Amino acid sequence: MSEHSNEFIREIEEELQAEKLAKVWQKYGDYIIYSVLALVLGASAFVGYKEYRNYANEQASDVFYEAQQMLQEDKSLAAIEKFDELKDSSSPGYRVLGQFTSASVLINQGEQQRALAMFDNIISDSSLPRVYRDLARIKSAYYRLDSVDNVQALKDEIIPLSKPQNPWRYSAMELLALMEMKQNNPEEAYKILVELISNAEAPRTLVQRANKLLDVIS
Repeated sequence: MSEHSNEFIREIEEELQAEKLAKVWQKYGDYIIYSVLALVLGASAFVGYKEYRNYANEQASDVFYEAQQMLQEDKSLAAIEKFDELKDSSSPGYRVLGQFTSASVLINQGEQQRALAMFDNIISDSSLPRVYRDLARIKSAYYRLDSVDNVQALKDEIIPLSKPQNPWRYSAMELLALMEMKQNNPEEAYKILVELISNAEAPRTLVQRANKLLDVIS
């Protein structure tokens, strides 16, 4: 890895440690946030365990890098198989990052059900920090929205994620607005979108999409 890449990763780590997750999302975008998540690795007070974790993280990093190289070479199937090697990794960041990336590849290939199954695996993995599981829940709900019969049940899953303390609240708000539109409640969707764009901390890309939705409603 180049010195420039190392500096880039250190910059993201510093912002995460300062609990500026929303700022990271806005600055680096939705794709990069998956890589950021891989860096949220818990520290240990025990030196021996820490060294073991560092070794495990290094091994997982190598696997992830190989899989990314396969994606760049348009070897999607091989990349997914390589990412699958991370499913038993003791590094939660790389494990979940592999699942997120594989899910994105599968969605682009039209294999939505397999992607949703990966999101479900993340959601049900109680060993993972909640920040991972919440993001998977939002992604899953987004891709289920068009075909789901019970929109209200889906909405009930997302409402708690729209609270101020949740780092994914702006994405949850956008999703809730889409749900209101699907339920033919443009007034409620309008209120949510106005609240989203009026928040100075909301990521720029989300604000842009919210403005486009407001144009549709108007």
